[in-house]
Amino acid sequence: MIEKEAVYRNPQLLAEQRAEDLLGRMTLEEKVRQLQCMYIQEVIEDVAEIGADGLGGFAFERVMMPYDLAEEAERVNRVQRYCVEETRLGIPALIHAEALHGLCLQKGTSFPQAIGLAASWDIPTMESVSSAIAEETRARGVRQVLSPTVDVSRDIRWGRIEETYGEDPYLVSRMAVAFCRSFEEQGVVTTPKHFVANSGDGGRDSHPIYYSERLLRKVYFKPYEACIKEAGSQSIMASYNAVDGRPSGLNRWLLTDILREEWGFKGIVVTDYGLIGKAMDNHRVATDLRDASVQSVRAGMDREIPSFNERSGFGELVSALREGLLEEEVLDLAVRRVLEVKFRIGLFEQPYADVARTVGITNNQDHRQTALEAARKSIVLLKNESQVLPLSIKLNKIAVLGSIAQKPRMGGYSSWGMETVSILEGLQDKCPQGTEIRFIDTKSLGDTSDLILAPIPSAYLECLDNGNLVPGLLGEYRNNKHLSFQPQVVQSDAVVDFDWGSTRPVDHPEYSDGRPFSVNWQGWLTPPASGLYRLGLTANGSVRLYVDGELAIDRWDDPIQETEMVSLDMEAGKRVALQVMYGTSGGTARISLGWDIGEEKDEGTDNLKKELEGADLALIVAGIVEGEGKDRARLELPPSMERLIRSTAQTGIPTVVVISAGSAVTMSSWLKSVQGLVYVWYPGQEGGYAIADVLLGHFNPAGRLPVTFPQDVAQAPLYYNREPSGRSDGYVDMSEKPLFPFGFGLSYTTFAYGEVKLSADVIGRVESIQVSVDITNTGSRDGEEVVQLYLCDLISSYASPEKELKGFVRVFIPAGQTREVTFTLTPAELAMLDRNMQWVVEPGEFEVMIGSASDDIRSRCRFRVV
Repeated sequence: MIEKEAVYRNPQLLAEQRAEDLLGRMTLEEKVRQLQCMYIQEVIEDVAEIGADGLGGFAFERVMMPYDLAEEAERVNRVQRYCVEETRLGIPALIHAEALHGLCLQKGTSFPQAIGLAASWDIPTMESVSSAIAEETRARGVRQVLSPTVDVSRDIRWGRIEETYGEDPYLVSRMAVAFCRSFEEQGVVTTPKHFVANSGDGGRDSHPIYYSERLLRKVYFKPYEACIKEAGSQSIMASYNAVDGRPSGLNRWLLTDILREEWGFKGIVVTDYGLIGKAMDNHRVATDLRDASVQSVRAGMDREIPSFNERSGFGELVSALREGLLEEEVLDLAVRRVLEVKFRIGLFEQPYADVARTVGITNNQDHRQTALEAARKSIVLLKNESQVLPLSIKLNKIAVLGSIAQKPRMGGYSSWGMETVSILEGLQDKCPQGTEIRFIDTKSLGDTSDLILAPIPSAYLECLDNGNLVPGLLGEYRNNKHLSFQPQVVQSDAVVDFDWGSTRPVDHPEYSDGRPFSVNWQGWLTPPASGLYRLGLTANGSVRLYVDGELAIDRWDDPIQETEMVSLDMEAGKRVALQVMYGTSGGTARISLGWDIGEEKDEGTDNLKKELEGADLALIVAGIVEGEGKDRARLELPPSMERLIRSTAQTGIPTVVVISAGSAVTMSSWLKSVQGLVYVWYPGQEGGYAIADVLLGHFNPAGRLPVTFPQDVAQAPLYYNREPSGRSDGYVDMSEKPLFPFGFGLSYTTFAYGEVKLSADVIGRVESIQVSVDITNTGSRDGEEVVQLYLCDLISSYASPEKELKGFVRVFIPAGQTREVTFTLTPAELAMLDRNMQWVVEPGEFEVMIGSASDDIRSRCRFRVV
């Protein structure tokens, strides 16, 4: 073991000095291991698997471990202790997890999804949320988060919009800086991702990008640069996609020229999971994994996460160095950066989880209260015809429809195992006595909630169970992912439509919450009519579907996170054999066997009228399918949900629609027929209470849209800050106007704007200017207004948008009172890119626009730069 007095062990020295000393003591194998990472679950039971050369870091796989919080923290410490005490140099590991809207581990407090936090348009709210997440993260020994997602999201079809802060580079940057600063101040490394421009043509995830350098610098680079320079982010994740033909993770212009040499980034660049393999298999720019790894390190990559699977390559760097394919001084650059980050965050001095603090702080009352307040502020009121909201205390009976009302939706990269509050529970708890809340199970009326396909009803399924023909399919449950060995439980399931979350699928002593399991269902399907059917599986995990013994869907080795479908011609009354296989490695589990005949089903208006009899108001809760790997070609709600909304509205009962989603939907077939529309995003574990507070008027909504809502998918990509066109922006059969513009949101009160006041009419090119405006609450309710400042450079050497967001503030104003809001525009807000790609302030006239939304400008004025 190295002596305790070694230079690198002295915390009084600079990180650079300590790293240089340690680097000089390391073997080639030890250096390479610092660039690698494995799942902590792989070694948590046997720490000796780490090896004598140590390891750079560990990843928390998103699966439930069979430990309580205290034991989990103790086992994490056991892993860390091996690295610190049992390896030659005692280098602690950098443990990472996801933390988009809460630490993505068991019982981590779940706050509103990132897009919901952006919809708050409130920096203090983001700071409170990120500080709470950082506290939980640090306590549990996690010292790096693979968050935030700072991709500027201009195409609403992209499935990962929910993870982002929206379409505007200024809004994204302000939210991202607030998020990152809280973590970095607490010694947790943030990792803005995915560098860069991770959504390509058609809103498709990780597709190739051919944006000009000017566009990259004006829009897509800005949040990353802000996180590095203003928040001190110490890591960046490279994206899967290629930029101008070169994969981002092998792109020296991005990773070295821009990040390090231009922006002065001193941290580490990490791969997205499997990036090295994709460079070889998908992009075909490398002959093998070793070649891809060498190219990546030369470009400026520092760590491969994770590093021990068939698509990982950094383990080949040792042989590459010994064969002269990579110089050791190039490797040393990456190792040095990894070590410097570990020294900077104090990892050598404080490597361990705090067991007592983990138990005391995780999902505590303070953090749940913060989650509730953030959820309230994220909610956007989009329509309120005839003041249907807030709900009147005189309502005797409210009908709640849509299964999502019963099932809280957290969004992607969420924690699990914590208590959650559904919309239905929130209403039942908060409604005044005397108001009946009646939940209507609408599955029989065609509600598929957030599923593309409706679950196949038991009336059309049958199986043999103990020799008896019964409705449903026979399921064989095994407590492993691979359908191996004998099943512990065999039972007939009326339908295959399960969302277990992180709970065990069956009540059996050999099954635990969040652990791997698999199910094999068999039986027969009898179609009610002849025609072309779509059969499919919606799941997160490995799936196979056999129809009459033929393999129809095979995603066993390539697990799905969405719906996989197959089209089949079937004959009425002629049954077909079905076999459905499902396997999960743990965490949350979900599967649904569904179908769609492809014909407009009867909307069941008569049945619905009976269900709604006596109701004073109908509240419909809807959602969509989206997420990583779930880009959308259509933007409507699921067809069955649109039919349900129309049918409900046709009964004449006042109807309010609540949408829980992370992106925009189009609404042309039903919006005019409903009285109210509320967008709640994925509101986190306290969302049910927050939504009830808004619906009942206990909280006055002031959320604003961080993305533009198009009228139709044909308008996509549609964003407010586009540059002027050489012709009209419209179509022959549709205008260019959005359904709801960027920055839009209603309130239960009204606000009046005074005249804009400037600190000067003329300023120099290196000077700042103050912009002030009085806002008066002219309504009868206290409320908050999101005051938005847009700027236009009226004449510039390169085309610029008609308006760009340059400031915003969410301000509380009591009824009848006035508040002054002041913004400061610095040269950074006034600058544009010149022909040499340098940010400069050109002389000329600028117009300031202040309003309540991008299309609702209330006050304007101009100033001149000389």
